[in-house]
Amino acid sequence: MFSKGRSLCVCSNGPLRSYRSIGVPLTTIYCGSFGLCISLLALHFFYRYIAVCKPDKMYYFDGKRILLTFLPPSIIFITWSLTTYYPMMPDAMREEHYYDVLMENFHTNAYEASFLVMMYKSPKADQWIISQLLACGYMCSVMSSCFSVILFCGWNSLKQMKNCASHMSSRTRELNRQLFVTLGIQTLLPVITMYLPVGLIIVLPIFGIEVGVAANKTAAFLGLYPALDPLIAMLLIKDFRNVIFCKAKAVGVQSVVSNTSKNGTNQ
Repeated sequence: MFSKGRSLCVCSNGPLRSYRSIGVPLTTIYCGSFGLCISLLALHFFYRYIAVCKPDKMYYFDGKRILLTFLPPSIIFITWSLTTYYPMMPDAMREEHYYDVLMENFHTNAYEASFLVMMYKSPKADQWIISQLLACGYMCSVMSSCFSVILFCGWNSLKQMKNCASHMSSRTRELNRQLFVTLGIQTLLPVITMYLPVGLIIVLPIFGIEVGVAANKTAAFLGLYPALDPLIAMLLIKDFRNVIFCKAKAVGVQSVVSNTSKNGTNQ
């Protein structure tokens, strides 16, 4: 990825990059997979919301009905991919604009490579390209919608968990507290690793702010999320943490010794 002027380039760096008939569609799918990812994440938070706040509605996910819940993410994936494919395919203007950049930074010939360019303003005619602005608007609207779902579902789930804490035993209350903290951090994590990096890299070129080769860090941030999300639960929930650090066996042995000593005393 590279940002130059009022444009953003996503270039394939795989073995098929010189075969545009294959490389460009694959790059399109790569871009569309982000839309699929954030929509599935929103669906995940919606499931949490139903499970915590409206358990009587869990039939939404029963049997074949669960397939309907995957319909919106599928539509977003297809439309996002098409939005990047048709308006952003390589042409003479994009090849010339990114020739020096791709050759210098990626040792790739822009006239042969598979890449997509979101070019908001023509570098020669100095005119805004409406199709690119509309594509940007669509992407931002999808991101805003998915983020709103995450915030709404996450906040209401946290509030419900907090309200139920007063009716729980001390042990259940402690587990609820751990789940509360875990869910809170998991709600904030995609903001840092997904929405901010991608949102900035899409919007900044409109204002002529060049990020350059640093745009590649966006993909690195995206790769952090699936690794950190389960790690949060594994470290913050005590039972998981005990198993990971081999404390569960020690606790079990201590409990057995304690029970044995009590039985000996009673005898």
